Amino acid sequence: MDFRFSVIILNWNGWKDTIECLESLYQMTYPIYDIILVDNGSVDYFVEKIKEYWQRKIKINFKLIKYNPNNKPIKVLEYTEKEAELIEDKEEKFPITFKNKLILIKANENYGFDKGNNIGIRFAIKRFNPDYILILNNDVVVDKNLLTNLVKMAGKDVGLIQPQIYNYYDLSIDNLGFSCDVIGNTRSIKNLKKSKLFYLSGACLLISKDLILEINKDGKLFDEKLFAYFEDADLSWQARLLGYDIKVCLDAICYHKGSQTTKKFNLNTFYLDYRNKLRVLIKNYSLINIIMFLPLSILIKFLTVSFKTASSFNSGYFRSYINALVWNIREFRDTIKQRVVIQSKRKVSDREIIKYMEIIPFLYLKNYE
Repeated sequence: MDFRFSVIILNWNGWKDTIECLESLYQMTYPIYDIILVDNGSVDYFVEKIKEYWQRKIKINFKLIKYNPNNKPIKVLEYTEKEAELIEDKEEKFPITFKNKLILIKANENYGFDKGNNIGIRFAIKRFNPDYILILNNDVVVDKNLLTNLVKMAGKDVGLIQPQIYNYYDLSIDNLGFSCDVIGNTRSIKNLKKSKLFYLSGACLLISKDLILEINKDGKLFDEKLFAYFEDADLSWQARLLGYDIKVCLDAICYHKGSQTTKKFNLNTFYLDYRNKLRVLIKNYSLINIIMFLPLSILIKFLTVSFKTASSFNSGYFRSYINALVWNIREFRDTIKQRVVIQSKRKVSDREIIKYMEIIPFLYLKNYE
């Protein structure tokens, strides 16, 4: 049986990376997939450059793949954000055998990772009704057999699958998922035999439609309050709470450039990362574990941020830490609303969830400079 896939690429001011990503997707061997490109309000002539690409008016030399002029021109349908939201599943669909097609959805502004992907996910479910959705950063290049190999691990109880993700530049392993300690600190996994796998990377992630609809029947998969960072941990955590397996497919490969949108870690990244971790802990833990681990997370972060501030003579980290706490206080009511929904659907106890986490906290502060 051939599963149907929808691939969602999220772009913001990165047309060169997006073109390389698209080129690799159009060279995949899997027979049935649709590509949806969501542009998050880019200002770098993105649409014009993409049009030149699909009309064979622009040719770029790529590092890992060879430009193929024979899979172009590409059939394209453009939608505004409003048109994409209002589309009905009864509308005429592309022929299932027509591979060289592209859906372009132009969002009104930069909504970040979460709402941007939600726009694409809802559209895909209404328009194509796929069995699985692959979300993809625009700075990822995929191997031609990516979907063919990912689908081998698909199953009723498998909610999320990621490939081996290599560093685009030096071809070293970027990650095989991530480990997470009980207070939300994380580390990328290079060897699955030496680490506990807790969550998968959102850079290239296969998601079952069943999981999406169980989390939210309208396809609003990601928490849009997060904007960006730690939403992949939130998703994997919720999948585990619902009893789904998450897996890494070692036969499937992609290459990630990393941080091409933000360019580098900075104080805003630090703020978003810690802000979101606190919200995710509150939403997904049982009450007893919130009482145990949330104060510990706040205390340890206070100590590490204080040390970083003193050693670097940069008060920005401490201000970002305080701002993260203030934001969570302000959004506490909304966080509790989401927590009630998540906990009402829980099928797995925290005792089982914590088996996949590191008990001893990682005592370090990421270098965001």
